Amino acid sequence: MTTLIFGAGLDGAPAPLGLPPLTAIAGPLGLLDLLGQWLGQECRPAPESERIAAAYAALAALPGRFWSASFAVDPWATARRVLWLRDDLCLAGWDGTVDASMPPRVADLAALPPLPVGQPDILHTLLNAPLAASLPRLMLLEPLEVWPPLWRNLLTRLNATPHVLPATQAKGDLGALQRWFVTGEAATWQGDGSLTLLTGDGGADCADIISTMLPSLPFNTALLGGDASPLPLLLRARHLPRAAALTGPTVGAQLLSLALALHWEPFDAAAALEFLQLPEHPLGGATRFLIDAISAHPGHGGVQYREAVEAARLAKLATDETCGIEPQEREKRAQRRVQDIADWLPAMRFSPRDNLPAATILSVCRRIANWAAARQRPEEAGPANALERAIARSGIERLSPVLLGRMLETVASGDVTLAAPEAAPWRAFSSPTARLDTASATFWWLGPAATQAASPWRLHEHAWMRGRGLEPDNDLAPKRARLGLVRAISLTSERLILVSPRGGEEAAQPHPLLGLLAGCFGASLRGAWTEAQELQAGGMVAGVQLFTERLPPLMPPAPRRDWAVPAKLIGPREMESPSGLEKLLGCPLAWVLSYKAKLYARGPAALPSPNQMVGTLLHEVMHQVFANGYASPTDAAAKAQALFERLAPEMAAPLLKPDYATFYGRARTRISQAMADLTAKLASAKLRLVGAEESFTRALPGQVGTLGGRLDLLFEGAKGKLVLDAKWTSSAKHYASRLSENTALQLAAYAWLVGKGATAAYYLLRQQRLLAADIYPFPDAQVQGGDLAACWQSAMIDFADALKALKAGQVVAAGIEPPAEDERGLAIEAPCRFCNYASLCGISA
Repeated sequence: MTTLIFGAGLDGAPAPLGLPPLTAIAGPLGLLDLLGQWLGQECRPAPESERIAAAYAALAALPGRFWSASFAVDPWATARRVLWLRDDLCLAGWDGTVDASMPPRVADLAALPPLPVGQPDILHTLLNAPLAASLPRLMLLEPLEVWPPLWRNLLTRLNATPHVLPATQAKGDLGALQRWFVTGEAATWQGDGSLTLLTGDGGADCADIISTMLPSLPFNTALLGGDASPLPLLLRARHLPRAAALTGPTVGAQLLSLALALHWEPFDAAAALEFLQLPEHPLGGATRFLIDAISAHPGHGGVQYREAVEAARLAKLATDETCGIEPQEREKRAQRRVQDIADWLPAMRFSPRDNLPAATILSVCRRIANWAAARQRPEEAGPANALERAIARSGIERLSPVLLGRMLETVASGDVTLAAPEAAPWRAFSSPTARLDTASATFWWLGPAATQAASPWRLHEHAWMRGRGLEPDNDLAPKRARLGLVRAISLTSERLILVSPRGGEEAAQPHPLLGLLAGCFGASLRGAWTEAQELQAGGMVAGVQLFTERLPPLMPPAPRRDWAVPAKLIGPREMESPSGLEKLLGCPLAWVLSYKAKLYARGPAALPSPNQMVGTLLHEVMHQVFANGYASPTDAAAKAQALFERLAPEMAAPLLKPDYATFYGRARTRISQAMADLTAKLASAKLRLVGAEESFTRALPGQVGTLGGRLDLLFEGAKGKLVLDAKWTSSAKHYASRLSENTALQLAAYAWLVGKGATAAYYLLRQQRLLAADIYPFPDAQVQGGDLAACWQSAMIDFADALKALKAGQVVAAGIEPPAEDERGLAIEAPCRFCNYASLCGISA
């Protein structure tokens, strides 16, 4: 290499076409790395997390400083800010000299001990290092005066000279804009096609036009901002190359963040599900059992959770047996799997008030490092290793949730390339400052302006700096950025297409190039913008003809009521349930797809709603109160409340979060009140408990299988038995209507399962209300119109008719165009509101 072109935005930039032999490009990081190799110096800065951790320890040891109040609230962010101030001051040319006139904040910065090396320290080292005699010639894209003094001194020492880019002189509006940058001479917009301004509501229409135009533009067209959403998706949809790399966090970074989240109290069921669904999981096949358990009962340590752990152990034994592993070794490996589950989803968690011990965090980091090493992917352990070093450097013994979150942001902030850019006829640049070569056409997607922070330095500090020839980079960086904008436009010789969609973030500042356009063309720019929506029907834009083809409208398939299958293919199930029976009578198609085709909607595991969690929890509380006995309604209420508090972490842990404090408190009070109310009513009716959560089966008439169901509560009194079905619902209207319209099929099925003389009723926990079809045993709870025996008789007739139709190959989607007159004996509503098959039958079209 004999020549090195140096520019602010050239780190990672593609080399320009036609680059002379033995010539390379480099940005600030690349130049420091090369100089370190040439001069035999260590020029790599310490990891940011370690530098902040060292600053954290230094700030903690220096009380009574300008940062002390902020440090007490958010120590990591404060340490990062103070470190940035120190680096900025050093880049401005400060050498650490202390004098009596320096401002108080600068004096505090001067009191900091030496910290791990950053860019200013490396620049100081290079300024004092002996130079080799045969260094390549250094060419500057930006002039010396827009670099901070420390960089300026190094570049001067290296004898850097300006790099002159090839001159281009466009015609028309583009040429006028290029001249304005040089002379400041304003112009009037002509609309000759050399400069096209495209806009639209949102980005979809604009991206559609760009993806259509790109293949028609000259070879090596420059594409700036090609990673702006939704342009990559539309390029892919048109089978065009991906302009920019797809990046994202590593699995190791996600594993670290989620594994640590599981050490806080209360148990974070949502984080647990996300953790268990990561690819290449350390727990292997055990995750499927744990996912099912936590999805059903969002908590840790409950019955279903323990059953899932045991199922994972047995599955590991079975897998190892298939692999021919010896029995003794199989048992060891199975127990190791159980221990792994206990390590990754610990039973011992820590309150945010008590903070998380550093030793616990370090154990998680080491487990992740071992997991990455076992997969021969050491890069996945990078965030964990960085966090371990940062904790060691800072000396922190216990970390609050805020502090740990800040540290995780730092160590896991670097995304990795998930998919590389694809070869294309155009050249994509991540920013305008990365571009060095000319192109006849340039596409430039103008996103919102990068946030320009206010100067961190106060007026008297600026005055002190000026008196000593110091110049902070906060004043110089915008100048380098503007030069990059001007350079990108000057390197375009024929057509520049600027895209600036309307909308987006309300607080976002407009792109600075829009202000430059207004400065050049003034009021004549008002009519220059082309609406992307107007080009959807075709037309000419930037010299490219957009061709369109009108396609005939396509209608979605019409909703379909009648479906045909081969005769005798579908028959009854061997074991039917009350809910399955209700589904068959409500919609035969839904029953067939669910139970016969076994077609299920399955996406990523998710938590139940808060009301569903409470309903499941309250059923278990009721079961245990009745199963274990109580002395009085007051005792039942106290036991229910105690059980609610004990079982909530095992079955409904999300309700323990502060966001649900009110909801949790109301549910706990309601179950206590409901148990006192219900047990008092049962005592008044002289009913005794026969069974709780017991299963019953009975052969259905006509040799069409067996009906089986699990009853919430079964009581017996002087005149017969009562099945009580507990419900947690916001309104009594739905269940009262079922009884009054005589469609309470599940109650009728429960009563039939128990046998002759049995009845059934709803108990609404939230409303503390009984709803029954019969006058016995609660006369005040009877709903007029309810007749469970008649309901069951009608259901059996409809059941026989439904099976007969299925046997003949006729499957009906009952929600589609129901007949004017319903011939069924029981008017069960089609379950369309809660059906996963609505898109198949077409009712949702």
